[in-house]
Amino acid sequence: MLNTVSKVVSTLEKPLSSAEAPGSIYGFELVNEDPNGVLLFKIGRTERPVPVRQDEWIKKNCFGMDQVWVEDPVHVACCHRVESLVHKRLDEMGFERFTGYCSQCKHRHREIFIIPNRRSWDEVVKPLIEEIEAEVMKRA
Repeated sequence: MLNTVSKVVSTLEKPLSSAEAPGSIYGFELVNEDPNGVLLFKIGRTERPVPVRQDEWIKKNCFGMDQVWVEDPVHVACCHRVESLVHKRLDEMGFERFTGYCSQCKHRHREIFIIPNRRSWDEVVKPLIEEIEAEVMKRA
Protein backbone atom coordinates (compact mmCIF):
# COMPACT_ATOMS: atom_id res chain seq x y z
CA MET A 1 0.00 0.00 0.00
CA LEU A 2 1.34 3.44 -0.90
CA ASN A 3 2.10 5.85 1.88
CA THR A 4 0.36 9.23 1.84
CA VAL A 5 3.34 11.13 0.39
CA SER A 6 3.47 8.66 -2.49
CA LYS A 7 -0.29 9.06 -2.98
CA VAL A 8 0.13 12.84 -3.29
CA VAL A 9 2.97 12.49 -5.80
CA SER A 10 1.22 9.80 -7.85
CA THR A 11 -1.98 11.87 -7.97
CA LEU A 12 -0.05 14.96 -9.08
CA GLU A 13 1.68 12.99 -11.83
CA LYS A 14 -1.51 11.52 -13.30
CA PRO A 15 -2.95 13.25 -16.35
CA LEU A 16 -6.08 15.27 -15.65
CA SER A 17 -9.33 13.41 -16.23
CA SER A 18 -11.69 14.48 -18.99
CA ALA A 19 -14.27 14.90 -16.19
CA GLU A 20 -12.12 17.59 -14.55
CA ALA A 21 -13.89 20.92 -14.22
CA PRO A 22 -13.58 24.32 -12.59
CA GLY A 23 -15.34 24.78 -9.29
CA SER A 24 -14.90 25.78 -5.68
CA ILE A 25 -13.37 24.15 -2.65
CA TYR A 26 -15.51 25.00 0.36
CA GLY A 27 -15.46 24.21 4.04
CA PHE A 28 -17.73 24.27 7.03
CA GLU A 29 -17.55 23.39 10.68
CA LEU A 30 -20.03 20.93 12.11
CA VAL A 31 -20.77 22.62 15.43
CA ASN A 32 -20.64 20.06 18.21
CA GLU A 33 -20.46 20.28 21.95
CA ASP A 34 -17.29 18.25 22.40
CA PRO A 35 -15.86 19.12 25.82
CA ASN A 36 -12.35 18.44 24.49
CA GLY A 37 -12.69 21.20 21.92
CA VAL A 38 -12.56 18.87 18.93
CA LEU A 39 -13.77 20.58 15.76
CA LEU A 40 -15.22 18.63 12.86
CA PHE A 41 -14.58 20.35 9.55
CA LYS A 42 -15.95 19.30 6.16
CA ILE A 43 -13.83 20.15 3.12
CA GLY A 44 -15.59 19.57 -0.18
CA ARG A 45 -15.90 20.70 -3.76
CA THR A 46 -18.65 21.81 -6.08
CA GLU A 47 -18.88 22.78 -9.72
CA ARG A 48 -22.07 24.71 -8.98
CA PRO A 49 -22.38 27.96 -7.05
CA VAL A 50 -21.39 27.36 -3.42
CA PRO A 51 -24.75 28.65 -2.06
CA VAL A 52 -26.53 25.87 -4.00
CA ARG A 53 -24.29 23.23 -2.40
CA GLN A 54 -24.67 24.92 0.97
CA ASP A 55 -28.47 24.69 0.74
CA GLU A 56 -28.19 20.96 -0.05
CA TRP A 57 -26.04 20.33 3.01
CA ILE A 58 -28.29 22.38 5.24
CA LYS A 59 -31.36 20.45 4.04
CA LYS A 60 -29.60 17.10 4.54
CA ASN A 61 -28.77 18.15 8.10
CA CYS A 62 -26.11 15.48 8.33
CA PHE A 63 -25.06 14.69 11.87
CA GLY A 64 -27.90 16.92 13.09
CA MET A 65 -25.38 19.66 13.85
CA ASP A 66 -25.34 23.33 12.95
CA GLN A 67 -22.97 24.30 10.16
CA VAL A 68 -20.69 27.33 10.14
CA TRP A 69 -19.52 27.88 6.57
CA VAL A 70 -16.30 29.65 5.65
CA GLU A 71 -16.97 32.96 3.95
CA ASP A 72 -14.25 32.60 1.35
CA PRO A 73 -14.36 29.33 -0.61
CA VAL A 74 -11.54 29.04 -3.13
CA HIS A 75 -12.34 28.92 -6.85
CA VAL A 76 -10.04 26.50 -8.69
CA ALA A 77 -9.65 25.38 -12.29
CA CYS A 78 -9.56 21.65 -11.48
CA CYS A 79 -11.82 21.07 -8.49
CA HIS A 80 -11.79 17.24 -8.51
CA ARG A 81 -7.99 16.99 -8.53
CA VAL A 82 -7.46 19.84 -6.07
CA GLU A 83 -9.99 18.46 -3.57
CA SER A 84 -8.43 15.00 -3.76
CA LEU A 85 -4.94 16.40 -3.20
CA VAL A 86 -6.06 18.64 -0.33
CA HIS A 87 -7.52 15.63 1.47
CA LYS A 88 -4.34 13.60 0.88
CA ARG A 89 -2.10 16.43 2.05
CA LEU A 90 -4.19 16.94 5.20
CA ASP A 91 -3.77 13.21 5.88
CA GLU A 92 -0.03 13.62 5.32
CA MET A 93 0.06 16.58 7.70
CA GLY A 94 -1.48 14.45 10.45
CA PHE A 95 -5.04 15.78 10.43
CA GLU A 96 -7.25 12.90 11.48
CA ARG A 97 -10.39 12.08 9.52
CA PHE A 98 -13.68 11.64 11.34
CA THR A 99 -14.60 8.01 10.69
CA GLY A 100 -18.01 7.73 12.34
CA TYR A 101 -21.26 7.19 10.52
CA CYS A 102 -23.70 10.06 10.09
CA SER A 103 -26.66 9.58 12.40
CA GLN A 104 -28.97 11.24 9.85
CA CYS A 105 -28.10 9.67 6.48
CA LYS A 106 -26.17 6.59 7.73
CA HIS A 107 -23.22 7.32 5.43
CA ARG A 108 -19.58 7.74 6.34
CA HIS A 109 -18.50 11.17 5.12
CA ARG A 110 -14.82 10.80 4.24
CA GLU A 111 -14.17 14.53 3.82
CA ILE A 112 -14.62 15.49 7.47
CA PHE A 113 -11.43 16.23 9.37
CA ILE A 114 -10.76 16.79 13.04
CA ILE A 115 -9.02 20.15 13.28
CA PRO A 116 -7.48 21.99 16.22
CA ASN A 117 -9.21 25.36 15.94
CA ARG A 118 -11.38 27.65 13.86
CA ARG A 119 -8.36 29.46 12.42
CA SER A 120 -7.30 26.31 10.57
CA TRP A 121 -9.16 27.32 7.38
CA ASP A 122 -7.25 30.60 7.08
CA GLU A 123 -3.94 29.34 8.43
CA VAL A 124 -3.75 25.85 6.94
CA VAL A 125 -6.50 24.80 4.55
CA LYS A 126 -6.89 27.87 2.32
CA PRO A 127 -3.12 28.31 1.77
CA LEU A 128 -2.89 24.58 1.08
CA ILE A 129 -5.66 24.80 -1.56
CA GLU A 130 -3.87 27.71 -3.23
CA GLU A 131 -0.51 25.90 -3.17
CA ILE A 132 -2.00 22.73 -4.62
CA GLU A 133 -3.94 24.64 -7.29
CA ALA A 134 -0.70 26.31 -8.41
CA GLU A 135 1.09 22.95 -8.57
CA VAL A 136 -1.75 21.30 -10.51
CA MET A 137 -1.87 24.17 -13.01
CA LYS A 138 1.90 24.07 -13.45
CA ARG A 139 1.61 20.40 -14.46
CA ALA A 140 -1.57 20.72 -16.56
